[in-house]
Amino acid sequence: MPLEPDKSVWGALLAACLDQQNVEVGKLAAEKLIHLEPERAGHYVALSNIYAEAGRWDDAVKARKEMERRGSVKPSGQSWITFGN
Repeated sequence: MPLEPDKSVWGALLAACLDQQNVEVGKLAAEKLIHLEPERAGHYVALSNIYAEAGRWDDAVKARKEMERRGSVKPSGQSWITFGN
């Protein structure tokens, strides 16, 4: 029985496309994820990174601007370290 892909499937495909530099399939996966979760900034960032890796700078900028237009914000990364004994 065929199943409809969910956000986990599309997310895994998007990550693989970034790793393999597959722009067209990555664009499709990002579009599906953005439709499912438009508030998640990470989808736009991943698409922007795929475009940047392919040298498609105009498309990378467009993806980031669309993220900003929708009010999505990627939280800053944080790390914890411990000092002392």
